[in-house]
Parts: sequence; C-alpha cells; structure tokens
Amino acid sequence: LRDDESFEAALQASETGHLVLGAMHASSAGQSITRMLDLFPTERHHQIRTLLQFNLKAVIVQKLVRGTTKEAPLLPAVEVMFSNPTIRKLIREGDEEKIIDVIQASRELGMQTMNQSLEMLVASGLITEKSALEASPNPEALRMTLSGIRFQSDRGGIVG
Repeated sequence: LRDDESFEAALQASETGHLVLGAMHASSAGQSITRMLDLFPTERHHQIRTLLQFNLKAVIVQKLVRGTTKEAPLLPAVEVMFSNPTIRKLIREGDEEKIIDVIQASRELGMQTMNQSLEMLVASGLITEKSALEASPNPEALRMTLSGIRFQSDRGGIVG
C-alpha cells in the first residue's frame, strides 16, 4: 500500500466484508497507523481514523534477525497488534505512541512488542543478545529486560 488510491480501495473492500492483506514499510504497529494516515491530506485524517478503527483487525511488523545457526541464518522477530476497544480508541484519538503500551500489556490476547519477541528469541538461544539489541526499537530497554529489570512498557518506567 504505497498511495492513497490503493489504500482507499483496500479500505472499501474491507468495509464490504473482504479480507484485505496489505504490506507497507513501518518499524512498529503505531508507526504503521501513522504511515497509513500520511498517505492522505490532513483534512481527511479524521475520516481515515474512523475507517481504520472499524476495519483494521491486526498489524504484524516483522524484522529479520541474524540467527545463531546455519540452518536458520535469519529468523523473524515479530510485533503483533490485534484490534480491541483500547486500540480502537487510541486510533480514533490519534494516540499512536501509546499503542506499544497496550501491546505489551496484552500478551494474554496474543499481542507482543518487538522487544518481547526479541527477548523470547534470545532466551531460546535462537539469536544472540547482540543481534537482538541491533534489531530492537529500544535497545536500552531490551538490555535492561535481558538483565532482569522489567519495565512497565517498552518506553520506560521501571517495575521491579
């Protein structure tokens, strides 16, 4: 989805019940919402936010990370966001920067941040800590998590 015309066609198809899968370059679920909006003039953002809040079901962000074995030289680290009432509210109100907090707090719903995915890959020995830190959107938070310090969110706020 690289232009407003193709994105609008995708939105119209989703409104009529079609499953629409689209690809775009974004480093996080929140950034993907911003990138979608950037396809349109500012005066249409409210309308697009309304359409997204009702039609967007999930965002998956994938980053390939160097693995530790020859059998798996590259492995996907994946951020997963599913639409729920809180996510829809954040989209409607333009609070994309808070999406990461909702994702992090919603693991039981199948969501995960990029840092959570990287942490699991390191813990399972599939990637090195160095590779994880290079791929992380917030390497300092990941470094602290890997050393046992937990954060309230990937943006900061020490829990214990």
